[in-house]
Amino acid sequence: MKYTYNKLVRDKIPENINSMEGRKATWRIMDDEEYIKELNKKLLEEAHEFIEENAVEELADIMEVIQSIMRVKNISYEELKNVQ
Repeated sequence: MKYTYNKLVRDKIPENINSMEGRKATWRIMDDEEYIKELNKKLLEEAHEFIEENAVEELADIMEVIQSIMRVKNISYEELKNVQ
């Protein structure tokens, strides 16, 4: 049986899948433009999950996506706070 998930994954997820007998994960590193598009999708997904559950874990996931966007766009926390 084959499953296809075309989405962002966190660190070590492919390694965890590959450590299970009979399972094989394939992955690739995206360029910055594609990565930003996927981060934008992920941000919406996590925001919807937070709205549904109002759980701190979902809020943490949103922050993780925002921090990833900041890294790719080279936005410092200080710059973000100044704009805020």
